[in-house]
Amino acid sequence: MFAEQGLGAATVDDVAAAAGLTKGAVYSNFESKEELFLAVLERRYAERIEAVRQLTGGEGSTELRARNLAADFTEYLREDPQWPRLFFEACAHALRNEPFRVAFAKRNRQLRTALAELIEQRTAQLGITPAPSAHEVAAMATILANGYALERELDPEVVNDELYGQLNLVFIRGLIATAARFEGRSD
Repeated sequence: MFAEQGLGAATVDDVAAAAGLTKGAVYSNFESKEELFLAVLERRYAERIEAVRQLTGGEGSTELRARNLAADFTEYLREDPQWPRLFFEACAHALRNEPFRVAFAKRNRQLRTALAELIEQRTAQLGITPAPSAHEVAAMATILANGYALERELDPEVVNDELYGQLNLVFIRGLIATAARFEGRSD
């Protein structure tokens, strides 16, 4: 229901009816439609983290993994074209609703922390120290992904899937070069 009508227009009555529940049943589990949205967001973030975990594990070069991550993210956006619009509507809502902003930011920090843990695991496997830190890299990666998703919605003819693949590859190459300089290597 949120995806169809948007966070602002969807009511708890609409959500309950779409789920085959009563309004009371929804309110017995969630204090507000914003809290329900945050539960949906947490589930989606957990799914994304698992997808990233799968794509960063196993064999293959770092560049191949970067390309695979970009391809997976663009496919994720393509599979559910309403999600980015709903996500950015929630972002705008958070800017005008302080309690929701705090709760929304908390979920985003949790996502970045989970990404940072994956980055720390991968860099440990490679025997490198991330510079900047894994938490900073996770923040940068989410900024790039969110920026790409927004621009893709606004101008899909220019901001296409291939462009995100290139952006992700340049980002990863830059991180590798920075880590190498930080450790005194020239590769």
